[in-house]
Amino acid sequence: MPHVFPRCIALAAALSLSTTALAASADIDALLERSPALTVSQGLADGTPVFRGQLQQFRNGDVVLRVGEGEGVPVMLLACGRAGWLNPVGATGTAARLDGKMLVSARMSQYMATLTGMARVHGVAGDGLELPASTAPRRFSGSQDWAYGRETFALTSREVAGQGLQVRMVKTSHGMTPSTEAPDATFSTADDRAARLAELEPVGSWYEVTLADGERAAAAPATMSLHGWVSGEDEAPAETVGEAQARCSE
Repeated sequence: MPHVFPRCIALAAALSLSTTALAASADIDALLERSPALTVSQGLADGTPVFRGQLQQFRNGDVVLRVGEGEGVPVMLLACGRAGWLNPVGATGTAARLDGKMLVSARMSQYMATLTGMARVHGVAGDGLELPASTAPRRFSGSQDWAYGRETFALTSREVAGQGLQVRMVKTSHGMTPSTEAPDATFSTADDRAARLAELEPVGSWYEVTLADGERAAAAPATMSLHGWVSGEDEAPAETVGEAQARCSE
């Protein structure tokens, strides 16, 4: 489908956003490859969550995206890692019911927000991200360059019983370098510094990533309802995941 990336391509693209991502432990990379679920939450400095997405992954290439608190609402299915189905019901960022390109755009934004959230934590943590040796929290710091400084972050990783590896990352400073602007400078002006600073996430904002341990199921549940869902390829409706899966071989 032209609008929905296969899981492996999207994950590779997301992780490549950071030049330090490949420095992380090989154990973490292995966990990413086998984990049955990746959950990413993002929030404000006051603790308020603003997004939560979970990617459930299956051995046959099926991917289900859930958005929202708790178990979340299933909003996207990649059947066999290829054919995309979108749920018009559930969080879309607007009170209006979306369809067509607007629905595709909303679901793809949520899909990529989940992947890039993982990439953000993975990249900042670098080789400091490793599997915990015990259930005790492990605290460490990380940083990432931006145009006029180096952002700093406090990270905590721990193994949560029944959930898997959880990593929480909180931004602690913008790390802006002192201005050395010359009187006749035509670049790196105060306006440019202010504009770049405004693009950064606020101090105190946070991400929380959970990588579930365990084995992936063979496929998404065939009985899961797709009633009312739409195909990203303008195919005829499918009533169940099983029906969508059957079309993968057509």
